[in-house]
Amino acid sequence: MRHISDLNGIWNFTFREGTSLPGKLPDGLQYSSSIAVPGCFDVLAPWFGKRGTGFFRREVHAGGLVQLCVDGLGIEGRIFWDGRPVGKCPYAYMPETFTFEAGEYGLHELVVAVSNQYNQVFFPFYDFYAFGGIFGDVTLEEIPKDHLEWVRITTLDYRTGLIGLKVRANRFFRKEEELEIRIDGKAVKSERFSGREREYQLKVPHFRLWSPENPNLHQLELLLKNDRLEETFGIRKIEIKGQKLLLNGNELHLMGYNRHESHPQFGAAMPPALMAADLQMLKDQGSNFIRGSHYPQRESFLKLCDKLGVLVWEETLGWDVKPPELFSRDFLRRQKDQARKLAAIHYNHPCIIICAAINET
Repeated sequence: MRHISDLNGIWNFTFREGTSLPGKLPDGLQYSSSIAVPGCFDVLAPWFGKRGTGFFRREVHAGGLVQLCVDGLGIEGRIFWDGRPVGKCPYAYMPETFTFEAGEYGLHELVVAVSNQYNQVFFPFYDFYAFGGIFGDVTLEEIPKDHLEWVRITTLDYRTGLIGLKVRANRFFRKEEELEIRIDGKAVKSERFSGREREYQLKVPHFRLWSPENPNLHQLELLLKNDRLEETFGIRKIEIKGQKLLLNGNELHLMGYNRHESHPQFGAAMPPALMAADLQMLKDQGSNFIRGSHYPQRESFLKLCDKLGVLVWEETLGWDVKPPELFSRDFLRRQKDQARKLAAIHYNHPCIIICAAINET
C-alpha cells in the first residue's frame, strides 16, 4: 500500500534576482534563509516585489518508486531530486505530478526552483499579480511498482445512482488481476482488470445526490494487487436544455462572484482557513457560485467547494490576450495543453460545472 508524506512546512530558501529558471541546479547555492511551504517569496520583506528565481530546499526520507505532487506554483518551476531534474511545471497554478525512482531508502535532497519572471504563458499587465512561490500542498507517495494511475468517475444516471469508472494502471497487465471496488467503506463489486485501461459500470448503494443545497459525497476505493487508490465523488448531472441550465433535472440559477487567489500577506498561497471564510461568507449571502479567476484552482479550495456545495467555473491561465499571441500556434498549443491537463486532473470534483479557456478572450 501507499505511504504518503506531507512535505508542507519550513524549507530552506535562497533567491537570485533577475535570473531565469535554470535547466540544471546551479553549483554553490547557499540556502541562507527559511520559508514556509505553501508560500510566496515575493510578499516577504527581503524579496518583496522582486523578480527572479527562488530555490526551495528540504531533505526527505524516501526510497524506491515515488510520486511527487505539487498543487500549483508560479510562474514556472523545475523539480530536482538529489541534484538531478525529475520534472518541470510550465504553467502557473497548474497541479503537477511526477513519478520517478528515488533511489535507496534514506535521506534525499528535494529542490523546487521557482521563477516569477514573465514568460510566454503569463504576460505582464494581467489584472492580477504574478506571484512567485509554491502555492499549494507538496506531498510524496511511495508507490508499488504496479500501481493505479487514476480513476475518472462519471454519473451515468442520477435517478438510479449508476456511475461509470474509467481506470488506468501504470503498465499493461497481460494477466488478469482482481480489482476490488469499495464505496463508502463497503465492498460492492469485484472485477477483472487486464490491459492498461478498463471501464466499468455499477450502481452506488444507498446513493445520495450532490447539489448546493445537499452536497452529499461518496468515497470510492480501488484495490489492485498491492495498491489502493481513493477518490471522493458526487452524483450529479449538469445539462443544458434550450436556454436553461439544469442540475439533476432541476433548473439551476447561478449567483455568486469572481474570486482571485490573492492576498497581501499570503499572495497566491492562501491558507485553507481563509478559503473557508470566503466560501462561508458567500453561502451566508445566499450565493452558490464561484468563478475561479483566471487560472486552475487549488485542490484544497475545490475540496471545500465540494463539501460546502459551491459551484465552480474553472479556466486555463490567461487574461485579455491580444494579437499576435492570440493567433500564434504556440500560444494556442499551450492553451489546449492546459485545458487537457486541467480537465483530467480535476475530473472527479462535482463542484466544477464549467471549464473555460483564456478568460473572456
